[in-house]
Amino acid sequence: MLLWPFKKKKRIFAAIDLGSNAVRLVIVRYLKDGTYFLLDKVRFPLRLGLDVFNTGKISEETLTKSAETFVQFSNIIDFYNVSEIMAVGTSALREAENSKEFVDLITEKSGICINTISGDREAELISSAVFNVVDLSRGCSLMIDIGGGSVELSFVDKGEVLMRESYPMGTIRTLEHLKNRSKKEVLKEYKELITPFLKKASKAGKIKRILGTGGNIERFASLTGDTNHTGLGVISGKKLAQLKVQFEELGTSGIMKEFGFTADRSDVAFPAALVLNLVVEQSQGDEILVPFVGLRDGLIFSIIGKFRDEKRENELNKFNTRLGKIKDKFGKIETGVNQNLLKAQFIKHPNTPLHGRAFIDISKIYENPQTFRLTTKDLAMAVIETGANKIIGIDASGFIPAAAIAQYLEFGLVLARKGSRLPGEKVTTHFKADDKKNSLEIGASSLGEFDRVFIVDDIVSTGKSAVACFELVKKSGAKVVGMGFIVEYSKNNMREKVEDVPVISLVKLDSP
Repeated sequence: MLLWPFKKKKRIFAAIDLGSNAVRLVIVRYLKDGTYFLLDKVRFPLRLGLDVFNTGKISEETLTKSAETFVQFSNIIDFYNVSEIMAVGTSALREAENSKEFVDLITEKSGICINTISGDREAELISSAVFNVVDLSRGCSLMIDIGGGSVELSFVDKGEVLMRESYPMGTIRTLEHLKNRSKKEVLKEYKELITPFLKKASKAGKIKRILGTGGNIERFASLTGDTNHTGLGVISGKKLAQLKVQFEELGTSGIMKEFGFTADRSDVAFPAALVLNLVVEQSQGDEILVPFVGLRDGLIFSIIGKFRDEKRENELNKFNTRLGKIKDKFGKIETGVNQNLLKAQFIKHPNTPLHGRAFIDISKIYENPQTFRLTTKDLAMAVIETGANKIIGIDASGFIPAAAIAQYLEFGLVLARKGSRLPGEKVTTHFKADDKKNSLEIGASSLGEFDRVFIVDDIVSTGKSAVACFELVKKSGAKVVGMGFIVEYSKNNMREKVEDVPVISLVKLDSP
């Protein structure tokens, strides 16, 4: 933990996951690129599940210990000046007869409000965390999260969750079952629970990969030390079976000594391996991929989503206010320029730059103050109608009209440069023009997700530069809301590649 207090920040978030075996706190700083940086994480072995799964209630001793723990969490949260907190309780809190008493006590003592979530919501949050770090757009995937009280299964096909279910098969619950029943009986019951789900999933498609989440699975992956080409942890089916046998033979004290597990991890290691192995066998998998994310990350992403929605709404409100002022200032911009007036300024150079093609020099438009002013006004009108808040000009001659429009409307201007000459961090897109490789690039911080961008160039011939700029803006996270050109040649396929974005051209010519 850092040794000085943070100044009040709007981008510091906290998530608390109150499980059946432990409670976890994570504190992160949200970064401008949409990712987050971990500032602190704390875990306490609060075993609500031991009480609830045996007596149906949280004991007085656990109530007192929980209140003390959450007071410590509150102090940590205050130290970091956290601006947004999300705290949830899962399986044990869902089932506790005195869950309301527990929640009220925590709120009274610490000021932290706990929301008890359903098994479906728990699986949904875990899935969202996995989607943020793993590409599941190809094939079918099975996700398994093993907690202290429940196990969540989710079936994903091409990035879409088709099925999810929560089962009372968590490690604390299994630990208690194994004290009174044989391993064979417990496995038979669990198999009967998950078989309908897995059968339905197999009919939807062949499971290509299994992803595992939860503290125990992460610990197993750390023991193997194996990773795949994307950096995910890997637990082979063979290694999992070996760990299961080792854990059963060693017992709690042996696991602590052999693997260095804490006491609250050691006694649930075998139940976790038993359940995970059952699911892998029944789904005919040969390995488990471990993304090292879980419910806590899903909560953080949920907070970030809310933050981004609020910021987007604020940005939109500010933009609409500014747009109203722009319209009041300029009124109805008359489109005084016409094609004949502009064409009169053109100078045509045949067989340039290639034989059979003609180069149109439009520089006289800029030399004539009247045509330059009217051209700028016409394109500025298009910008206003699209609701853009930034202009981007395409290197190099596109910089001239783009700069004039940006100055006229008092908008920000971004320069999309060709080649690889821009230093520092940048966003780049590659394309081919006249059978030559080229690229467009902008600074990494030039555009953001709240920017609405209007693309400007002087002449669009094949449309390849314009389409490349369109892809560049999308890659930056911003949105293209319009495109404007002084001259557009008729035969290009640009419009069909820019996803129905409005395009305005002041002059249209037959292709050279």
